[in-house]
Amino acid sequence: MPKLPSRIKIRKLDKNEHPPWDLLIKFCPSLEIVERWLESGATYVTILRDDVVGAFVLLQPEPDVTEIALVATTENSKEMAKVLVARVIEKAKSMHTEHLRVGVSNANFQMLELYQKYGFRLSSIEHDYYLKTFQQRIVENGIVCRDMIRLTLDLRP
Repeated sequence: MPKLPSRIKIRKLDKNEHPPWDLLIKFCPSLEIVERWLESGATYVTILRDDVVGAFVLLQPEPDVTEIALVATTENSKEMAKVLVARVIEKAKSMHTEHLRVGVSNANFQMLELYQKYGFRLSSIEHDYYLKTFQQRIVENGIVCRDMIRLTLDLRP
């Protein structure tokens, strides 16, 4: 697991704090969906020199399941994404959850690869998720985001 540089801190965002909207909306274009995640989940921010450089939102849809709703970084940094995913896994383990789930677009090759390197396995595909959920077309890596690829990590001992 990548080591968190000492100058970077991760902490849970209090419910009365303002979330880093610009960062969150950059990774999910629906304000309504992000608001729903923030209301029902736990939001964590990554801070470097008093600046928020990353965030992740965890949901608990079932008692033994934690779901990663969003992982966002200010830079398109593979290293920062690795650090955040590693911390998400640690957090889920500390919550004594049995399964950690995430949904990734069919066009987000970098995150699909990263999650699989951490042991996540393909569990399902929700066809046309992005076309049905978002009004505007989302394009990543020159490919239209159509399907949500769901991956699951088994955290049981």
